[in-house]
Amino acid sequence: MTGLTDYIDRQNSVIRIQSSIITDLIRLLMQHESVDEADLQPMVDRINLAAKLRADIGIAEVTDK
Repeated sequence: MTGLTDYIDRQNSVIRIQSSIITDLIRLLMQHESVDEADLQPMVDRINLAAKLRADIGIAEVTDK
């Protein structure tokens, strides 16, 4: 069972790293758009939905900084 646990832990680490990279890239992109332009981006709706789902299950935003 340890092998499976290790595998899942590694997968979670990969997902956290990828999530952090995506978050950083989105923040960088948003620096170059007005609030009105950003609100029109379809990804903003998905970001807000993900934030709500995380909040609903008690997961805080992951930050590596």
